[in-house]
Amino acid sequence: MAGAVVWNYASIVITAVCGMTFNIIIGNAYPENVLGRFNTVYSYYIVLSQFSACGIHMAVSKFVAQYCGKMESEDTILNEAVWISFFLSLCVSVLGGVVVNLCIPEILGESWLHSMNTIWPALIFFSMNKVILGWLNGCSMMKAYAFFQAARNCLIAASLCVFAYGGLQGELLSVVFFVSESILFLTAVLYLSGHWRLSFVWHGNYYRRLVSFGIRILPANAVLELNTKMDVICLSLILRDEYIVGIYSFAAMFCEGFYQLFVVVRKIINPKITEAWYSGKLTRFIDGLNSRQMKYVYPAGICSLLLLCAGFYGLLWIMGNTSYLQGMPLIVGTCLFMVINAKSIVFGNILSQTGHPAQESLVNIMTTVWNGIANVGLIPFLGMYGAALATGLSYCVFGWAQKRCVVRRLGIVL
Repeated sequence: MAGAVVWNYASIVITAVCGMTFNIIIGNAYPENVLGRFNTVYSYYIVLSQFSACGIHMAVSKFVAQYCGKMESEDTILNEAVWISFFLSLCVSVLGGVVVNLCIPEILGESWLHSMNTIWPALIFFSMNKVILGWLNGCSMMKAYAFFQAARNCLIAASLCVFAYGGLQGELLSVVFFVSESILFLTAVLYLSGHWRLSFVWHGNYYRRLVSFGIRILPANAVLELNTKMDVICLSLILRDEYIVGIYSFAAMFCEGFYQLFVVVRKIINPKITEAWYSGKLTRFIDGLNSRQMKYVYPAGICSLLLLCAGFYGLLWIMGNTSYLQGMPLIVGTCLFMVINAKSIVFGNILSQTGHPAQESLVNIMTTVWNGIANVGLIPFLGMYGAALATGLSYCVFGWAQKRCVVRRLGIVL
């Protein structure tokens, strides 16, 4: 497990650096309003991607871990999941494109329409890539998983650099998602050619279980991603100020990178949770984690936050743009809430990994509903600081709801 942790934290560092690079490139090449629009479209893209993926990647991770070592089952699961994901994401892309082209010009204007229309083909490749990553996670191939996770953001950063400094219009920058996801998919298929070959033969052995599990976990994934983007979406809809959204989203990118510190541990222990649950050793596994690793989470979180703040300030000094310094309180406040609820974040998929995806969906729905109500209530009075406060408190709501549900369903106290 130690090697997997190192590889995945290295991936997170690369991902975080690339995430900052997004903002630096756009912030230097375009005005703040372009950064605000790009990150808002990115927020919609991430939320829509959960519907196009339809939870199939989580089903793959769960069932591959459950059938660990049975290569025929693992290959069949991946093949069926890729094709299911392709057809579902195609339907979502076509439907989304029709709806957006009918509604967006009236609500947000033509520039938003051009930005949104670049993401539809990207959703198809994104969904298939999620399935492949879920398969790697379920097989505990964490080095490959870490590589492809980092490669996604590296490709986006490289594409942004080429297009931004090549003079591409700001409203078309979101085409980088299609470019990066299509390259990532081709690279992943080539890499897995020694382990798996994409087959055009439909076996139909697992698709009912994959779709059933995916649909039940979909609300959990969709609202979880919506929860992470709720602040940016609400700011863009309520304030209609792209400058404020640009300042906020610049800081929010750092918060998302900080959040991934805990998600890395979650991804690593997810297959272990499934194996321990089906072997009747889950309580012993969690007790072992609490006694060996989890006690270091809180001090490590505080130290990481201090480093993050220092890095944020240093970056702004290098950029010579003090306007983004308004985001420092947002980073400190939001990340402190994450540290307080670190254990809940790490065990965020324990319900789905033990066969209770509907209950995990319920927990995430409660969290997102709270976050949405709090954002709508606080933003008109506190602006972007209200969005940050609402987001931070949502982590507390998630932790409370998750612990109650785990005790009730699994009889375990986290």
